[in-house]
Amino acid sequence: MYVLPDAPAELGFDGDKYPMFRPFQRQAIEQLLNSEKRLIVVSAPTGAGKSVIALAAARMVAEAGYKTTILTHRLSLQKQYMDYEFDRFQPKEATGRKNWKCILEGQEHITVDEAICTDGFKCELSKWIEGVPPVCPYFYQREIANAAAIRVLNYPYFILQANYNGKFTPNELLICDEGHQVDKEILKASCVEFGRGHLFQLKLRGTPFPRFMSDSFLSENPHIFPWALNVEHELDAEINTLVRREEKVPKTLANLHAAVKKISTLKDKMVVLTNTGGEFVKFSPVLPEEYADKMIMRHAKKVVLMSASIFGPDYWADRMGIPRDEVEFIEVPSVFPAENRKILVLPVVAMNWKTWGDAEAMAKMMRAVDWAIKRNLPTKGVIHSVSFRLANYIYDHSDFRKLMIVGGADKLEEFLSARLGIYVSPSALEGLDLKDELARYIIFPKVPYLDLGDPVIRAQKDAIADFYVYEAQSAVLQGAGRGVRHENDYAVTYILDKNYARLYHATKHMLPEWFKEALDWRKLEL
Repeated sequence: MYVLPDAPAELGFDGDKYPMFRPFQRQAIEQLLNSEKRLIVVSAPTGAGKSVIALAAARMVAEAGYKTTILTHRLSLQKQYMDYEFDRFQPKEATGRKNWKCILEGQEHITVDEAICTDGFKCELSKWIEGVPPVCPYFYQREIANAAAIRVLNYPYFILQANYNGKFTPNELLICDEGHQVDKEILKASCVEFGRGHLFQLKLRGTPFPRFMSDSFLSENPHIFPWALNVEHELDAEINTLVRREEKVPKTLANLHAAVKKISTLKDKMVVLTNTGGEFVKFSPVLPEEYADKMIMRHAKKVVLMSASIFGPDYWADRMGIPRDEVEFIEVPSVFPAENRKILVLPVVAMNWKTWGDAEAMAKMMRAVDWAIKRNLPTKGVIHSVSFRLANYIYDHSDFRKLMIVGGADKLEEFLSARLGIYVSPSALEGLDLKDELARYIIFPKVPYLDLGDPVIRAQKDAIADFYVYEAQSAVLQGAGRGVRHENDYAVTYILDKNYARLYHATKHMLPEWFKEALDWRKLEL
């Protein structure tokens, strides 16, 4: 049984910065360490100290002689873990090839993802020689991290290395920070894509990609499997001939072979096929549970999903393909006062595709947006517009358009550096640290439902119970958390869409208490 020491300093944390564990941190760490369940879902709001929880658990596991891998969705969070300094079991990070320069003479201008070692050339600098690690910086950092007790990686790199190179596995703990993203990362890694180059190669070989109806299911196109098997056998023979002759296997040939071979892994699974103008073919899996064991679950004794916007243990049992009695749920309370993170639900207009044709309803929505802005001036704020169409409409019709900065990530720096501004964006839900004066108010004019114009989203909505409402509510939790980043910080969130009432009632049985206690339902007269 794991028992956490009295002080973080006993695990190597900076004693001045972390004099003691908060009671809820201690409880969460000991609960996840001592749980016998395969999947542990940790709902931990901003300020809970997710990195401290993860690293303390990893340190305890390391002391017992086992390994932990921590996964993040963003490079900035990966770097955040590396800012901790320990006397023992220092976390080691590893990043992908594109982050490293080749050191071969004459190749210094390219990154390792374009180096000749990816095109069939066997580079001696990538190998262990008589117990000495590789000289190549990319392979060196990968091997050092692989040998470490605590490793910090991003999702795509871990999935690639664990499943195809046998690295960073097995683990006692696999901690998925930003765990609400794990299902999307699983599906992304399971996709099969044929670009223009692939399709052209297949045509030249006399084995063009078979015809199919775009946005249809793979199960409706069974003729693709015998075609793929035939092409795979031809490519196998060609590659084997090159290997026997000790000739290099061109990167283009290897990539085509990998893509064709991967089709067989999709048989009997729910997959959407899309075709973009004959120049791009994509196989998009629909159900993460069909791939979760291979991609994630089998690589650790226990998998921990940790996020500020994760909830519903039964939902995640289904998404990860395990029995519901194999999930443990840990809800960490918020240390931020509810009045500092108030969420005002002001049902003004039901925003949907029909609303665009109702000039009176759109004008009412704009009056509500401007009302929320006016009562918070002169402070900065964010409007989560869901789409660029709505972002541009708000800009064109607001009384405060002169303060508005409209766009995606390309406009973020302009907003951050502005003395006074309103960031109107469909892509400001995650990854933003808008502490203190950077944002004092956040506006949702529309509930952030996913786009049903995407055939994969439509298929998921039909096939996965609660998927559509879960993703929308998770986005609200993410967006509402952008403006309150520490105990003395404060910001108010406004939800103006009447449709939120329906969303709330569909998900309230799953929602964490720290979110529900911040909700304040009111009627706004305009």
